[in-house]
Amino acid sequence: MKMEEIKQKLEAVRRKLREDIEKMEYELHVEIPKALHTAAEHGDLSENAEYDAAKQRQSFLQGRLRQLYEKFEMVNRIDLETFPRDRVTLFSTVTVIDCETEMERSFLISLADILEMEACPNGISFHSPIAQALLGQPCGEIVDVQWRDRTHEWEIVRIENIWGEVITEEE
Repeated sequence: MKMEEIKQKLEAVRRKLREDIEKMEYELHVEIPKALHTAAEHGDLSENAEYDAAKQRQSFLQGRLRQLYEKFEMVNRIDLETFPRDRVTLFSTVTVIDCETEMERSFLISLADILEMEACPNGISFHSPIAQALLGQPCGEIVDVQWRDRTHEWEIVRIENIWGEVITEEE
């Protein structure tokens, strides 16, 4: 992925998160209190299904809002300009060769699972064990990767960074 495309996607994610947060805040602070008040007017709260449902919804919204705020903060902390050009970073496409089988694989390290961005065919979450082993590493580095129930030694042979530059071992 290139810098401008990434910036556009991050801005779209920020907008979506803000919208979702606003909707949930409204429901949590306006609609839920009304529902709780209405349910409470029906008497005994210990056997009040309406009240229980509103309390459950309130609890769900509070948890979901915490998650959305965390995602929003994470997206806002991403400063693409500080990403090193010569190392595997978020949004890098990295090519590795398995030192044992000599099989080549490429991965795009993304935020897809966290930010609900569309997944790409070779995309992996930055939270994955593969990404965690690769992030911050330079081209030519051999890393141990836990994958498919065993440890693999992979050599990083190519990095395409967010500026569109390709870094190979020869450089």
